[in-house]
Amino acid sequence: MTSNESPSAASPPGAADRSTATPESTKQALLDAAERLIAQYGVDAASVRAITEAAGANLAAVSYHFGSKDGLVRSVFERRLVPINRQRRELLDACLSGGARPELECVVRAFVLPPLQILRRQHATDFGRCLIRALADPGEPMRALLTEAIEGVLERF
Repeated sequence: MTSNESPSAASPPGAADRSTATPESTKQALLDAAERLIAQYGVDAASVRAITEAAGANLAAVSYHFGSKDGLVRSVFERRLVPINRQRRELLDACLSGGARPELECVVRAFVLPPLQILRRQHATDFGRCLIRALADPGEPMRALLTEAIEGVLERF
């Protein structure tokens, strides 16, 4: 598929096999497919039908696992941002543990390093593209989702 094509029913290699899928494998396949399609087409163009077809799941699986497409999109971001923010807090705590005013380099590293490490891992390039699309999305729902996801961490920095 090129970036000019719309999401299609073609299931990529590794999509969940419906005959052997467990609820957890279906959930992961939906998250992977949603991340991939959102990265490629954006949130609005990545339809629930295209996501479920790419994941090898039925349409009801999104409602079952996430409640709605919005819940799925939120989960796509949370599964990456929660560990990133946890690591940011841990690194910042280490910077602050000396009691004295922390070095600026240490604080900057605590904020910047975790997402870079996540983006280097396998399959995370889709999330990087997802995040860039989300940051470029002027819509209030996406802005609210991202603000909520990082506001607790930003307050500490």
